Amino acid sequence: MNEIIEWFKSPAAIATIIAVIIAVVVLIVSNKISKKLKKRARGNKYKATAVHISSSIITFLFIVVAIAVVLQINGINITTLI
Repeated sequence: MNEIIEWFKSPAAIATIIAVIIAVVVLIVSNKISKKLKKRARGNKYKATAVHISSSIITFLFIVVAIAVVLQINGINITTLI
């Protein structure tokens, strides 16, 4: 229990919290942009599909990068992931 409390007091914990907050904000903004683009492409099936696929890919890649950043902040070597 003391180890967890000490971790929350460390700079790594603060950096992790900041990274997670930034990731959540970026994902929310990305989701809002995606919804607006989907509304514009409603009449065209091809555009709607392209918007859906591209937003899914961008979301997935951003989540992977955010996880890698959090792992790196906490001292886990992510070289093998790359």
